[in-house]
Amino acid sequence: MTALEIDAFLMVVKTGSITAAAEQLYVTQPALSRRIAALEKELGYSLMERGRGIRSIKLTERGKAFVAIAYKWKILWGETNKISKLDSNLNLNISAIGSLLTYIFPSVFQKFLNGNQGLSLSIQNHHSYEAYSFIESELTDIAFISDAMYSKNVETIPAFREHMVFVAGKNVQIPTKIHPSKLDVAHEIKIPWSPQFDVWHDYWFNAFAKPRVILDQMSMMEYFLDSQDNWAVVPISVAIRIAKAVDIEICEIKDGLPDRIIYYILGKQSKKSIKFLLQLLDKEVKSIEGVVSYL
Repeated sequence: MTALEIDAFLMVVKTGSITAAAEQLYVTQPALSRRIAALEKELGYSLMERGRGIRSIKLTERGKAFVAIAYKWKILWGETNKISKLDSNLNLNISAIGSLLTYIFPSVFQKFLNGNQGLSLSIQNHHSYEAYSFIESELTDIAFISDAMYSKNVETIPAFREHMVFVAGKNVQIPTKIHPSKLDVAHEIKIPWSPQFDVWHDYWFNAFAKPRVILDQMSMMEYFLDSQDNWAVVPISVAIRIAKAVDIEICEIKDGLPDRIIYYILGKQSKKSIKFLLQLLDKEVKSIEGVVSYL
């Protein structure tokens, strides 16, 4: 069943004859008749009564019942085409870990929307393992993660890397560089940044150490660093942004852990707007000292 066949049938119904319908659709009478015949063959029943000498058409009982269905079919077909156009270019679904959404992406997203008028942006906060599931299910177009995993259906690409640094509230006296052995885990504000961070943390503080606070949401980091004598190990991009809002000290870590690497993952289909997003992200991370872009 095609749009041409449905249009042919409805035009015959409207004009009352094959000849008039063919003229309205700018096709030959035999061509229009073939469309009607093809539609009837697919449906499995006749829509019109045919006979010699009959100049105007007469619908069968099934043909009369099919008129309403044909109009509904045209409406649904039009709505289907609208959805197809919307999915292709007018929306972008993005997933990212919390630290990126809080401290790096706000200005990137604003510039992205300014350069894509009419585009709808959907932003979700997912952990790395959740992001893979959303990409594989085609519910997300691109995701930014810190924990690379294997998936045969998902491409994992390095986006940038950044140093990890020590930050502490204003009441903490710290040198230019600090050694992990000098840190008191009882005052730590901990976020599990990556598997590499967890290995480093367990080495210096053992797996049974109890930090003062373990966070899953970046929005509370500033509050805890602004009170008492707390400290944390964070990516440099996070430290720089927090320092603009809270009076904190930043210093390097002796025998520090490896840089944090941020990856982006893509599904089978890639939208045109993703390239522009990555260009803006590249420019943003290059403006942050201590961050190296791979974009």
